[in-house]
Amino acid sequence: MSKKIIILGALSAMAEATALRYARQGAEFVLVARNGLRAEQLAQQLEAAGAVRCTTRVTDDACEQGADFSFGRMVADLGGHVDLVFVFYGFLSHQSNVKQRMAGPAIVRSNFSGAVQWCQAAAAQLEKQRNGVLVAVCSVVSDQVRHSNDAGEAAHTGLSRLIETLSQRLRPFGASAVVAKLDLLDGPVMSSHTDNYMLWATPARVAEQLVMIAQDPVEPIVYIPCLWRKVTAVVRDLPARILHKVRA
Repeated sequence: MSKKIIILGALSAMAEATALRYARQGAEFVLVARNGLRAEQLAQQLEAAGAVRCTTRVTDDACEQGADFSFGRMVADLGGHVDLVFVFYGFLSHQSNVKQRMAGPAIVRSNFSGAVQWCQAAAAQLEKQRNGVLVAVCSVVSDQVRHSNDAGEAAHTGLSRLIETLSQRLRPFGASAVVAKLDLLDGPVMSSHTDNYMLWATPARVAEQLVMIAQDPVEPIVYIPCLWRKVTAVVRDLPARILHKVRA
C-alpha cells in the first residue's frame, strides 16, 4: 500500500529529495509551502516520477484558522489518514550580528512558533489514529553554542525538546516522533559554517537517511551523519569558560 505523506516546508532541497524517493514508490502527498507556483511545479515532478497524487496547500507560519483545523484539511486531502509527516520548517541566518538581531523575531517565528503548531497538530492526528510517524528536521545548533546565531539556536533547541516530548507522548499509542539533527548544505538559505565535509548533510544524503528513519523510528533523536552525536557530546562537556572563548 502506498504511503500517505504530508510535507510541511516542501520546497527546501532536502524536502524535494525526500519526496522524490517516496514518489518513486507510488506515495500520495500533501505539499505545504509558501510559494504556490513552485509547489505546483514540484507536484507535477513527483507525479511524473510515480506519485499517485499530489495536493498542494499554500500557507505561511501563522495559521489564521488554527493549525489543528488546517492540518485536519490536509489529512482529509489524503482520505482521512496520514502515514508520515515531515517538517522541514525554518531557516538559519548566517548574516552579520546586527542583521541577525533584527531578524531574530522572524527566525523564532519560522523555526519555532510555526513549526510547533504544525508538530502539535500532527501529533494529535497520529495519537487519534494510533499510528504514523512525525519527523522534524532540526539543526545541530540545538546542541551547540554558536553566538553568531543566538535566535536560531534558541528556536531549534525548543523544537528539538518538543519533539522529544511528543515522542514520549505518542509511543503508548503506537505512533512515533523523531527529530533529525544535522548541519546543512542545502542551497543559499541553509548552509554550513564548517569546512569539514564529513559533517555536511547534502539533500540526497538527508533524504536517504530520513527514509530509513521513518521506516524504523526507534530513537527519538537521530543525527545526520551519525558522527554529529559524538561531536555534540564533546561540545556539551566543554567548560563554559572555554565555550565562551570559541567563536563559531
